[in-house]
Amino acid sequence: MAKVIVFGNRKGGVGKSTLTMMTATALSQAPFNKKILVIDADDQQSLVKFRNDDLGDDLDAEPSYKIISCLNDIDRLYEIIQRARTTHDYIFVDVAGRLDDFTKKVLFYVDVLMVPFQAGNFSLESTFDYVKFALKVSQKREGNKIRPITMVGFVNMYIKGRTRYRDAREDLEAFEKYVSVLDNNLGFYTAFMDADTLNSIYSKKSSDTAKRNFRCWLNELIKTAGL
Repeated sequence: MAKVIVFGNRKGGVGKSTLTMMTATALSQAPFNKKILVIDADDQQSLVKFRNDDLGDDLDAEPSYKIISCLNDIDRLYEIIQRARTTHDYIFVDVAGRLDDFTKKVLFYVDVLMVPFQAGNFSLESTFDYVKFALKVSQKREGNKIRPITMVGFVNMYIKGRTRYRDAREDLEAFEKYVSVLDNNLGFYTAFMDADTLNSIYSKKSSDTAKRNFRCWLNELIKTAGL
């Protein structure tokens, strides 16, 4: 039975679409080779655009997973998820950070909610609003005898040595009452900004700083979220 995963935050610019792409691409290729489906339900359709740009005119390209567009149609989204649950390992849903009825209905089907966090008071406030929103959905699920959402938080776009990012780490610890916080931060690397939907940046042996960072982060995510 596939697990449904969402990277979510009310704050824009925290990298949720890029994180979805990087994680889905890595898990779909060696050494994991999982069956992945990505559903782009965000109005911006960033993942659909990324895939189209990556494919370009290359008719021979064979992506390791599909990206399906599903805008403002919760019934169709549910149908896609239900159909894919028995044929895939993981289903990623990219959804806007609005705290609205559509997001609430998406979260009702989510198994793992990944909450990327950045430094700054507004980011902290927005993140806390999103976590509280998700907690209410999770509690309602429990009332309906559905397993609660597994919530995992982490610092994204981390720059070592910057005071604001050290403070971000301290701020995130305040969320540990509600979410599991990863020890590994994701750094601010060009390799992450240049990531695409076709090529995994996960490497078991690479000594490249960015790849080593991503490897440590993803390995911890898999263990913490029970993937």
